[in-house]
Amino acid sequence: MKGLLDDQIIQEDAIDFDYVEGAGGKFVYDGQVTVCGRLVLSVTKVIAIFDATTEKGNPVVQTKSYSYNLRIPGLGSVFRYCSPHPSKLGHEMKSDPDGQHHAFHHRHEFDPWGADEARFEGTVNYSPERQNWPLLDAIIREAAEWYREHEAAVLAAVPEASLHFPERE
Repeated sequence: MKGLLDDQIIQEDAIDFDYVEGAGGKFVYDGQVTVCGRLVLSVTKVIAIFDATTEKGNPVVQTKSYSYNLRIPGLGSVFRYCSPHPSKLGHEMKSDPDGQHHAFHHRHEFDPWGADEARFEGTVNYSPERQNWPLLDAIIREAAEWYREHEAAVLAAVPEASLHFPERE
């Protein structure tokens, strides 16, 4: 994140990083960052610890779940990357009788300027192979590129004052 702050791609990093005990333990990222001064990326990521006792002292970890949602405050989402997960609706999807909303890593695309019923534009699935998982750094850089392509419309729609996060305890 330091490089992204230094490059002024993100202006405010309000992501907490916590250790949670139990079943081997896990690390949890949760919070949001300001991207290019006008966009907000909400981040939730859970990293499981598989072996905390390696010879070099570094735990063996693996991402278990994540969601990165880019939005324009006051308008709506631009895109959201998610790990595989069951339907949040709690029922089976017609396309997947096992109840998996998406069995692969995937990206939801939205039109932040569209009417509510027209905002969802589609989903792109990624391979289950690890090399195709999106990483937070790449998502933030993609958000900055999206901003550069839509800068005039975003500047007209979002007053800078609307982006300050509440004080954290």
